[in-house]
Order: sequence, then C-alpha cells, then structure tokens
Amino acid sequence: MTALRNATVFGLSKRMRFDLVVNLMTLSAFQKGRIIVMGGGLQWRPLIHVSDVSNAFLTVIKSPNETINKEIFNIGLDNFQIKDLAYLVREELPLPIEIEIAPDDADQRNYNVIFTKVENKLGFKAQKGVTEGIKEIYAALKSGKVDIGPRTVTVQWYRNILAAKDLLDSVILDGRVI
Repeated sequence: MTALRNATVFGLSKRMRFDLVVNLMTLSAFQKGRIIVMGGGLQWRPLIHVSDVSNAFLTVIKSPNETINKEIFNIGLDNFQIKDLAYLVREELPLPIEIEIAPDDADQRNYNVIFTKVENKLGFKAQKGVTEGIKEIYAALKSGKVDIGPRTVTVQWYRNILAAKDLLDSVILDGRVI
C-alpha cells in the first residue's frame, strides 16, 4: 500500500477551503483589507497547490508497484513561515492590506517537512508557486466564482454537523423525535 502525505493545499475550486492559511489570508485581505497573523507568525507550514496534489497522485498511479510498495511520500512545494505568507499575499494583491501580528495564540503547531524522497524516487516536484495560487484565489473571489459560505471553513462545518447530530440524538426516543 502507498500513502501520500501532503502539505496544506492551496488553490482554486468551487468548494475551496477557507480554513487553510493562504486561502484564509487571501479571503481576509479581499474582504477586510487586513490579515491578522496569530502567534507571532513564526510557525512553519508546508504548502502545495491542489493541481500539484493531483499530479502527485498521477505520478504514484503511473509508478511501478515495486517502487511505491509500502512507501510514504511527503509532497509539497516548500515550507513557509506564516508571517511570510501574509506579506506574500499583501505583495500579490492590488489592494491596500494591513498586516497585524498578534503575538499570542494557543496554537503553536509547527510543520516543517522534507519533500526530497518523492523527487528522488518518483521524480515528482511541485511546480505551482504560492503567488500563482494567491492570484487564482483573488481572481475567483473577485469574479464570485467560489463559495465563501460556512461550508468553506471545513473544520468548523464538521463541528457544526456533529453538534447538530448530538442535539438531534438528545431528542430522539425509539427512532422518533420527541
């Protein structure tokens, strides 16, 4: 069995996730002209564009079984600090954007991933840069081509569904709502 472990995916789709760092920053800059960087912005995140994820899957599918059998590959473009991503968003968008660095945040996760194994074994290397993704997201937002409703913040959406299920379970008796 083969597994791919990928970095945070940024890029364009009708059902884009706006709880991912580049996507969220671009949305915030577009809607509010402001990006708030939590925790000082020194946290690291590995990133990859959704089109590169698709290409990575195709690469694995086309690879010989003996090359990929029982292997795990990290896929990504590069590792970025959160504060640097905020400045990239500001540089790429044709809007005045204020960046506020908030020093405190309970979430101090850091992910710094190495992607050389997939390149050495399969010849895969991510191609699409963060700035291209930012431009795509901005163009989609500007043209209204993406949903920016509550379903696009996937983690919160799932929490809402689980809370609704818990509420429903609390008022069901013998398969009927009481």
